[in-house]
Amino acid sequence: MPTPSLAPLTVFSARATLNDKLGRRRAIFIGSLTTVVGSALQGGSVAIAMYLVARFITGFGVGFLLVLIPQYQNGVGLCLGYFCSVWFGYAFYITTSGADDPTLAEDELFQIRQQQQMDEALPSSWLSIVTQSHYRKRAIIGFLTTFFVQCTGNLVLNNYTPLIYSRLGFDTNLQLLLTGAWITMCPFGNMLNAVLLDRIGRKPLLVTGLLGTVSALVGEMVCVGVWGGTDSVAGNRAAVFFLFYHMLFFSSCCDATSYVLLNEIWPNHMRAKGSAVGVSGLFAATIIYLSAAPTAFATIGWKFYLTLAIPAFLGAFAIIKFWPETKGLPLEEIGVHFGDPVAVHLSDVKHTPGVREDKPKTSYIEKSGESSLA
Repeated sequence: MPTPSLAPLTVFSARATLNDKLGRRRAIFIGSLTTVVGSALQGGSVAIAMYLVARFITGFGVGFLLVLIPQYQNGVGLCLGYFCSVWFGYAFYITTSGADDPTLAEDELFQIRQQQQMDEALPSSWLSIVTQSHYRKRAIIGFLTTFFVQCTGNLVLNNYTPLIYSRLGFDTNLQLLLTGAWITMCPFGNMLNAVLLDRIGRKPLLVTGLLGTVSALVGEMVCVGVWGGTDSVAGNRAAVFFLFYHMLFFSSCCDATSYVLLNEIWPNHMRAKGSAVGVSGLFAATIIYLSAAPTAFATIGWKFYLTLAIPAFLGAFAIIKFWPETKGLPLEEIGVHFGDPVAVHLSDVKHTPGVREDKPKTSYIEKSGESSLA
């Protein structure tokens, strides 16, 4: 039932405002409390109207958490995927960043402070996301990233795998067992995703994930179209295989990658607003597909998979053509891909004692010489 997806679309402005004014932790607490209240009301509903209102309240809280938690994880360096994959990424960072050099942390801190001073003079309103080309490009990329990732059909499969299994002839016990096994793959795939992010890059992972899930959807479509509702053991096993094959690519390539990219492309002063706009792509796809799925499965059957596979396939090529690669860049330097001036490049910061303190704090020159702010 897709009702909760409507609520998060109404909370982006409130969520971003609370995030900026109260901070991540307090805003997350508000979202968590709202979700608990909504869930309790759902459990105690005595009428359909009460249940729908409770679903809306729950969705309101989910709208906070779905953006705030990944954003908070990015901000404090605890990007876990969903559970503990952060430590894999952190270990890789330590072994490759020259952490034994004490001046590195000082250089990074200097870069962060310089960029923060520059960002304070930049537009930060909701309207600027539309009027400023460098923000607008970020908003389009963020929105389409989450939209394309949901075109893989992961939420459709998550919500309707029991229906899919029933159409393949499995009994209730096996339906629930297979659904549980399928979703259990997700955290382990996210752990792998976190490890691969800085080794392979964002674009290759997203493209691989989208094309991998498309191949799984095509395989599932064939199995359902040919053997669905029959007694073919081999055909039904193949259909189950493609569902797990789909989760393998989604969880290890798309899931964590989309949230990391969604947040890191925005400068710090616009991250709350920008990520809120970006994640609306997820909810837009959720409303479209989850609302249509029950009717589509009942009327057009296996052809419904085409409505998932085709947009995801086109999305892979859009990412190849237009998305920037942010692998290995400090957050303060990602803006160069969007035409932003960079206060100071980490590679230009000298390790000589006293140099950082002597640098002017109100003059920033882009490395390429093309952009400056004095």
